[in-house]
This record gives sequence, C-alpha cells and structure tokens, in this order.
Amino acid sequence: MTRGIVYLIDERGGGYKTVVFRGDMYLTLPCGHGAEIIEAFLHREIETDNDLVKFTKDAFHKWFGVEFEGLDDPDCPDEETDDDIYYDEYGEEIITGLGKISELDIGDSFVDYSYIMNLSESGISVKLKDSTLSVDRAEMLVINYDSVLGKIKRSDGDIKVILSDDETKLITDALDFYNRIFIGQYDRIESIITWWNLNGGNPAQRDAYTRKNLLEAIRSRMFRDTDIARVGLSGSLGIWNPLTDIRAKDGYGIQQVMRYKRALVQNPGDTWSVDHGEPIIKGSLPEIGCEYLKNGESGTETIKVNTGHLKIINDALMVYERLYDLKIRKLFEYFTDDAVCFDIASILDRMYAGTQRDKKTSDLILALRKKMILAGAEDVDDGIAL
Repeated sequence: MTRGIVYLIDERGGGYKTVVFRGDMYLTLPCGHGAEIIEAFLHREIETDNDLVKFTKDAFHKWFGVEFEGLDDPDCPDEETDDDIYYDEYGEEIITGLGKISELDIGDSFVDYSYIMNLSESGISVKLKDSTLSVDRAEMLVINYDSVLGKIKRSDGDIKVILSDDETKLITDALDFYNRIFIGQYDRIESIITWWNLNGGNPAQRDAYTRKNLLEAIRSRMFRDTDIARVGLSGSLGIWNPLTDIRAKDGYGIQQVMRYKRALVQNPGDTWSVDHGEPIIKGSLPEIGCEYLKNGESGTETIKVNTGHLKIINDALMVYERLYDLKIRKLFEYFTDDAVCFDIASILDRMYAGTQRDKKTSDLILALRKKMILAGAEDVDDGIAL
C-alpha cells in the first residue's frame, strides 16, 4: 500500500493538504496515480481549495472505486489541530486548510509520497528531516518519504509539441476511437481487437456473437433514452447531436486538424480523399495550431495547444491504452458510473482474457502518454520518471 498526500499553496499563499490517499500513489504509469496528479497540476485543474476538494472526491471514486469516505487511518498518528477542515455533505474530512504558508514542514511525514504544488507569487520553503528546499511559483515538488525525486515547472501560455508520423497517427487513431465510443459505435471495440489478432495468427473469432450481445447490452443502458439503443453497434448518435458529450466534439475538432494538415502536405493534389475545406469546429475549445513538415517519405507535425486540448488528447490515449490492454471495464469507467455496465464489461474482460495482446502498440501508447502529460511542463527534473 503506497500512500500519498497532495499539498496546494494557492496564488494568495494559502496552504491546503488532502486526506491520505491509500494506494498506488507512486509515479509510474500505467497504474501510478502520481502521474495523474502531475497531469492535473500541469493542466491547471487544481488552482484553488475548491478545485482540490473536487479533485480529491473524484480521485477516490476513480482510483479506488468508491464514493468519498472519511479516512480514519489506524496507521496515521492522531493530531490535534486548529486548522480549517473542509467537510463533504456527510461530515467527512476532505482537505485541511493550513493558513498562510511560507514554510511547509513535512519532516515527520508518514506517507510514501508528497506532492507539493506552489502557485503563490513568492517561493516557499519545504522542510524535510535533514534538509530544506525552495519551491518557486508554478512549481511542483515530489517527495518520496524524505528523498527528493525532483521538481516540475509549469509552462505559461500555449504549448508546442513536435510529433513523429507514428505519434501523429496514434493520437488521431486514439481520438477517433474516443469519439466513436461517445457516440455509441461500440463495434470498434470488437473490430480493433479482432483485427490485430487476425494479423497475429490468433483469429479470436470464438464467442464473437456473445461479445457483440454483451456490448449491445452495455450500449442499451448507456443510450437508453436515444434511438440508437435499438440499432446495430455501428449505429451512431452523431458527432454534432446536441446529446453528444462536448468532449467528443472537442476531440473530433483536434482530430480533424491533425489529420488533414498532414494529408494536405503529403497529398497536395488529392482532392478526392483529402478535404481541402476548413475543419468544422463545434466544440468548446478553439482550433489547435498545426504545421506539418515533410522530410522525404516521412515528416513531423507540430501542434500548438492549450491545456484543454492536452486534457482531451491524454484522456483519449488513456482510453485507447485500456483497449489495447484488454481492460474493457476500465475503459468504460471513463464513460459511465453505471454498475450494471461494469458488471457486463467484467464479463467481457474474462472473455478477452485469452486473447493475444498487441503489446508493441500498447507500449507505444504508454510512451506517448508520458510525453503528452509532461508536454505542459517548462522544465522537468530527471527524477520525475513516469
């Protein structure tokens, strides 16, 4: 059990700490929750005490599969404090206010990992058992017991990321899958898994009819108030439907620009398969900046994005990774809280258990997730290894 605490010093210098997170609080993906804390910091999802409350409650639900519960940890020392305590609607402690912070003393910390975010205008000091460190504005310090793993400096403004052809294709494929699940095209789950198994010499055709029916059962609950609940798995709610989640529309906008900017340079005279018109952007995010440079048969694509775009891209890569790892229940946990859907998806996990994984692609997706999470950083110490 690897425990951790998140500390926030907001822009006014007010300090806050979460209750103890009780498991998998290390950095390393795909299971370490520390990577998601870093992502939330770099994506500006935690700026205020209210943001930290929301993050903590959501994390308990997402990471541990439970609604927030007060932490009466028998391994933690009891402390009497006059600090402000934030409670949820059930009277359970979520975060603790520490007052104005110029020095944070965690020398007696009992947890494995401490994640300290400083958003104040001035730097702060962090006191460990045998040393004191400074943390500047817009920096996060990561501590493992009394050892310093390193700091991360957050970028200001838009973020530029240079991608290879393979990385561009993985992101656009991930966004395509992500958008399709939002609009109900669950046939993509079965067709992608079946396709790589056909190429790998393991047909995976047995029980395909049963798996299809299970996917239809999940979709009938997810889309119970729409017409597509009663049509085949390739049926679609439609990307521009008012009922379609805004994240799908944002993902589609990013996908369009990345795909067509590349295609226009690679095939400038192709007006049949390449759309030369302007991309249709109907989500909540502005159009990304994108430039493709060709170098022989390959090239690089440079995208200019904000933290909202990065969040969509990283979420899509996470969902796509779960597909390639054959974790169908984990995949659906991103899209719903429905316990019946989880039960059905768990059956699919068992049915896919003997299926050959495309480990090469799965490893590439994981490496790209790490790159895109840290894309929001201006500087990262070597000890921060996701």
